[in-house]
Amino acid sequence: MAIADHFNLQAALGVAQLEQLEGFISVKKTNYERYNAHGLRLLPFRNIIRPNFWFYSFCSRDRDGLIEYLGKQGIRTRPIWKLIHTLEMYKECAAFEIKTAEEYYAKIVNIPCSTNLTKDEADTVAAAIVQYEGLK
Repeated sequence: MAIADHFNLQAALGVAQLEQLEGFISVKKTNYERYNAHGLRLLPFRNIIRPNFWFYSFCSRDRDGLIEYLGKQGIRTRPIWKLIHTLEMYKECAAFEIKTAEEYYAKIVNIPCSTNLTKDEADTVAAAIVQYEGLK
């Protein structure tokens, strides 16, 4: 297959995904709201944007403990991305005071947010987090 054929295939896949974009956003918004309805209080999105609900970020009292607890139940989660200034390649670069970012990094867990996440799966994830965090 020629390189141009690969680009054509990638373009076709991209167009097909764009045709489904509004449906994807709707599913992700519904699941975001479902998690919040369980009392998880996910990090909010700014009011001046139209969010795509790409990730759901939960501020835990014990990030690593929650990730381990959920993992034992077969629920895959992960911490938020590392802060840029902590990466080896940027350690010598200038950085602004980012105390709040460091505090959030120590607490944020990205929880399941796939467009194929079912209502029952979201409810299971939420119930496990509520149990671990003692929210209800």
